[in-house]
Amino acid sequence: MSRLKQADKVDSLAGFRTTKPEPTVPLGLLKAARKSGQLNLSGRRLTEVPQNVYRLNMDTPEEAQDVSFGGSDRWWEQTDLTKLLLSSNLLTQLSDDVRLLSGLTTLDLHDNQLSSLPSTLGELKGLQQLRLSHNQLSSLPRELFTLKNLCSLSLQQNLLEDLPEELGQLENLTELDLSNNHLKELPSSLSCLTNLQKVSLHHNKLTSLPEGVSHLRKVKVLDCSSNQLF
Repeated sequence: MSRLKQADKVDSLAGFRTTKPEPTVPLGLLKAARKSGQLNLSGRRLTEVPQNVYRLNMDTPEEAQDVSFGGSDRWWEQTDLTKLLLSSNLLTQLSDDVRLLSGLTTLDLHDNQLSSLPSTLGELKGLQQLRLSHNQLSSLPRELFTLKNLCSLSLQQNLLEDLPEELGQLENLTELDLSNNHLKELPSSLSCLTNLQKVSLHHNKLTSLPEGVSHLRKVKVLDCSSNQLF
């Protein structure tokens, strides 16, 4: 068949074709994540998190087909997503649908352009590691401080000027990084975080520390350098 005739054939079928945009995330990655429970989407220049990522835990046959499971894959044997890495992208916001990823224990969003976080983040009750460094956050939803299982919270290099007293509810925190922000003071409830082992506060505008900090017996590293402490 000549190239001209081939072109005519393609054109004649064009009106019957349904255009479907290419997925931002390769379906092979989603399929692998459904088995391993881990998904690494770092450094992909994503401007938003695709909906099929949020819906990855949907465990009906219909939803399983959406991520191209083959006949040899059993949708009921798939694993909930526990680790989601989204660092070094171009994300400006996170959808409320993040709550659908209820099995997450690790969420890495560092090095993006986030200026706010959804309150539904507080529904991820199993979350243990939350990395939010190198963003543009000036405030945090209070629901974040209901994450009782959180062990590591990184907020380095943001635009935070203060933190709520609810910080003290994160009783299982062992690592807290608040460095390179604009903090002038810390909530007194910091002294309630008795499991803290590493605290990074350097490069802020702190003039004092809460009195109870001296009672945090498990702290091995406390970096308060480059502040205005006397």
